[in-house]
Amino acid sequence: MRDVRGLPNEDVRRKIAESNVSEYYVADMLGLSFSGFATLLAQPLSPQDRETVLDAIREAKKSTVVNI
Repeated sequence: MRDVRGLPNEDVRRKIAESNVSEYYVADMLGLSFSGFATLLAQPLSPQDRETVLDAIREAKKSTVVNI
């Protein structure tokens, strides 16, 4: 898992890392490029943006196929 300690939006980054989905996939679900998503996460998220990102993570987890 990627070390996200000390980065802005550490909790959101940790949820992405623990969810086994890529930041690229979450960015795509939000309609953003990866660099646009990285820019978004580089600053404190508004409560609305935080909830939107967390919703996208939850949806990404549902739609991700896991090979066992």
